[in-house]
Amino acid sequence: MQTKWRLIITALALAVGVSQLVPLNDRPFDSYLLQQVKANKPAFQALLEQAREWVAQKKSPHLLSALLALAHEQSLDLSTFFTQFNTSDIKNTNKKNQILLQHLLKKSQSVFKQGLDLKGGVAFSLEVNKQVLEGKADWERQQLMQKAIEVIMSRIDALGVAEPIVRPRGNSNIEVQLPGISLESNPDIVHALKKPAKLDFRLVNDNVKPGERIPIGYEQLFITHENDQGEEVQYPIVVKRIPEMTGKSVKEAHPVVDPYGRYEISLQMTSAGKERFATVTRQNLHKRLAIVLDGKVCSAPVIQSEITQGQASISGNFTQREAIELSNVLNNPLEFELDLAEIYEVGPSLATGAKTVAIRAALVSIALVLVLMVFYYRLSGAVCGVTLFLNFIFIIISWAVLGATITLPSITALALTFGMAVDANVLIFERVREEIRNGHDSVVALELGHKKAFITILDSNLTTLLTACLLIWLGTGPVKGFGITLAIGILTTLFTVLCFNRAVLELFARKNLFFMRSKAWLSHAKYNFMRCKKFAFAISGLLLIIGLVGVAQRGKSVLGIDFVGGDEILLKYEHEIDCQEVRKFAKDQSFGEVNAVYQKYLGSQMNLLKVQTERDKGITFMKALQKQYPEAQLQSVAHNQMGASVSSEVQKNAIISVLMALLCILIYVAMRFEFSYGVGAVLALLHDTLITIGLYIALGHQFSAPMVAAVLMVIGYSINDTIIIFDRIREEVKANLSLTLAQVINLAINRTLSRTLVTSLTTFIPACTLYVFCSGIVSDYALVFLLGILIGTYSSVFIASPIFYLWNRGERKHLDKKPVETITYEWMK
Repeated sequence: MQTKWRLIITALALAVGVSQLVPLNDRPFDSYLLQQVKANKPAFQALLEQAREWVAQKKSPHLLSALLALAHEQSLDLSTFFTQFNTSDIKNTNKKNQILLQHLLKKSQSVFKQGLDLKGGVAFSLEVNKQVLEGKADWERQQLMQKAIEVIMSRIDALGVAEPIVRPRGNSNIEVQLPGISLESNPDIVHALKKPAKLDFRLVNDNVKPGERIPIGYEQLFITHENDQGEEVQYPIVVKRIPEMTGKSVKEAHPVVDPYGRYEISLQMTSAGKERFATVTRQNLHKRLAIVLDGKVCSAPVIQSEITQGQASISGNFTQREAIELSNVLNNPLEFELDLAEIYEVGPSLATGAKTVAIRAALVSIALVLVLMVFYYRLSGAVCGVTLFLNFIFIIISWAVLGATITLPSITALALTFGMAVDANVLIFERVREEIRNGHDSVVALELGHKKAFITILDSNLTTLLTACLLIWLGTGPVKGFGITLAIGILTTLFTVLCFNRAVLELFARKNLFFMRSKAWLSHAKYNFMRCKKFAFAISGLLLIIGLVGVAQRGKSVLGIDFVGGDEILLKYEHEIDCQEVRKFAKDQSFGEVNAVYQKYLGSQMNLLKVQTERDKGITFMKALQKQYPEAQLQSVAHNQMGASVSSEVQKNAIISVLMALLCILIYVAMRFEFSYGVGAVLALLHDTLITIGLYIALGHQFSAPMVAAVLMVIGYSINDTIIIFDRIREEVKANLSLTLAQVINLAINRTLSRTLVTSLTTFIPACTLYVFCSGIVSDYALVFLLGILIGTYSSVFIASPIFYLWNRGERKHLDKKPVETITYEWMK
């Protein structure tokens, strides 16, 4: 019965999930609109044809804005064409048309968002007002720019845009690149990122009649109301120049819906703001208090009583999107307004050929892993392959539901995750094999194998999930994105292995179709690993020294453009050069890290090649490029110095996230196992991280932003491997009371050696395939993980276990006092 329900739950989850994957690809907006029209189709078709002409004649940048402009010009209510949508509650026709078309545009787009490397996106340059920077020292300018970048990053994060690039360019500009974003579907996003959001609470003077002289200390502003016809009408209002309170008194803002279904912004005051707000409302009963945002009055309610709760609201006929964006900017206010200097579309940074090679390499690596599993485990290996396919589907569904941005590193990480996901299957299969060797039939062996492997799977995955949750909570940008991807992979792996995989194997076992050879690779191994601990420590010390020497020799050059900035050159051209060729040429000529991308300026026909190099190498590289590709007729248009895209704040958060993860791992392992296990796990994790980074740099590579995610993946792999061996040590300590601690450790490692070998191979194969057949960022990503697999596997056996042994001084008396915890759930029986 439980087997049946497991299969039903899997089928239901799959059916619901697959329904969320529509549409897989973007649909042409004009074609989709015609499909959705329910009334008066000929009239809308004529309007659509006129809008296409506007776009072709450059009267409008895109179809959506052309339709809105034409509808406004002709006083059309577009909801009359799309009668399936109920928009009767929106009186303003222009606003109704905008909400309707943006909803339809979103429905026409793919559920998957592609990153800057795969699809490109929109980019713009924001300029700090010269008056703001005038007379300020260089350090003050840098401080203002850095603060502005942090605010913009916070606003972007709140809007749910993943993997953006935000960095200083020149002395007063900030470049923003947003993947998978179009101005057609997000026309107000630039304004939402650059507006200062200066909030004031000012008293209203209702004694001044229209046309009368405005008293000293007051000024006339305007408030907008919507009349019965849905038209917006402005009314003058006289308010005090000096505010009673400012936005600094606001702790948090968030969108809410009032009793009439209208969106407004709820404000929660700080402790000081709460006291001040109570004083202002107490002293000005029955007067109006205007809430002024960027010089415009949003609302001016009458103070009916003293407000002591420290709460207020801003109303103003907001749409849902407007309420969300306004709450976002109020939570992240700028001290000054930024001006839009230029706006352009950014092409994909990876060539089509490079993407094809990377995806093919990923598919080949997955196929090789499946061949290995079928060869070693026969029918069980084939079931594992189906389980992995389901795991892949559920990860893709999760990406779609969460709106994750898909980049090439995330696709390659998926291939590597496959190797790690195999581990749960391997743990179960090896335990089942042990039970078969002990004389049990296949049904009993399968039940006992799952039961014994469950605690190990739970401990190893919960430890990694804990790390992922901390990265999500404390991290920002790529660190947070990786945490989400890692958490998704863990949860989908646990679900598919413990639900679907077990159900299918149970069905096979009951029908006598389940077969597994009792003999395994290294099943009779009796190696004395503890005897090698001094030699292993010496090797680790040597590897650490090699890494440190490599870092010391190269100095700041170990950090790529993402961390330290560099030169940026804009080039005009007659013939395009493949971006991949530009990077290959730079590598062959030893120019270091070079990025190349094409960008198209909106509102003009100008297309430029943007080349980014290491600092002070831009001009030299441009001349070499002109000489190498004379037919392209490259001409320099602009040359700037750009700052780092990975800000100091992101770097700090990444370090804090990892340190907190190490601390939490120590606490968790100490609680679930014993403190000495936690010490061994954390020190081995530090060992793996430092050696992997050191060797990667010593091999002549630079540390770029995507490498952060690669190192975090190594951490996930390493802790998973260590916990599995520690779990077996804990079990053997209880089962073998007469053995010394060294003997118990050797026994545990030997009994998990087959699993260690298979898991290492299933992760090594994808990493090796991607490294050999790919180039650029994918190859670098795979190299970090290759090093991490080798170092992590080595440290689980030769570093973590000896540290655990030495911490206990070679004695087991402390371990014997702590009983082994067992977890049995009714549904697992």
